[in-house]
Amino acid sequence: MRRDTRTTVVMNRWRAMASNWVIFLVQLASYFILYLPLRVFFRSHRLLSGNIRQLDRGALLIANHQSIADPFIVMGNLPFSVFIRLLPVRFPTDHGYMSAPITGNILRFFGCYDVGATPRLRMCTLLKTCDLLRSGETVFLFPEGSIARSEMKEFNRGIEFFIRESKSVVFVRMDGFNEPIVDHIIETGRTLSYGEVRSADDLEHDARSLRESFDFLTGHVERVGWQPSKQEA
Repeated sequence: MRRDTRTTVVMNRWRAMASNWVIFLVQLASYFILYLPLRVFFRSHRLLSGNIRQLDRGALLIANHQSIADPFIVMGNLPFSVFIRLLPVRFPTDHGYMSAPITGNILRFFGCYDVGATPRLRMCTLLKTCDLLRSGETVFLFPEGSIARSEMKEFNRGIEFFIRESKSVVFVRMDGFNEPIVDHIIETGRTLSYGEVRSADDLEHDARSLRESFDFLTGHVERVGWQPSKQEA
């Protein structure tokens, strides 16, 4: 019985490692094949915080959600040295996408996993996300849970749990990406702002900083006490 248990544990670890390597390679290739072209297509004014290069594996990226291309836009606009350190990145994804046979399987190669369709499954996903962060994996999530074409939606529960388990946190504010696709090539009034990289301990013990970070994400404040780096595009 014990041998079978040990064998199962070892096999699960090998599967997890193999899965992470596949996701790593797919995301690395996507940076050049998919992310960079989208960066050109969805032209925007990029604002990087001065300490953005402190981001490393185990980070939690939190952004508002305006279009289906948001994950690719946010990741593709990171400096490559930061991007590659974060890999592989995991994305909690709506059950509607993950339950589709073809789409779901493709998204899994990109690091997506199902948030679940029932309260019980969503709770399991919450625990899984905490486990991923605790084990040093990077997680990128949209607290609204779905695309908000106009005003931001109410945040889903669990954000505070995720912040507590992460090594560092960065909030990303997207403005103007909810415009019709035909306008994306013509208009350049979009802004992509990466907030200051904060440690989870700082946010957990500083309620004001956490509140300011959420205000930055919702657009109630323009900055969260950080200075833009010189690498703006």
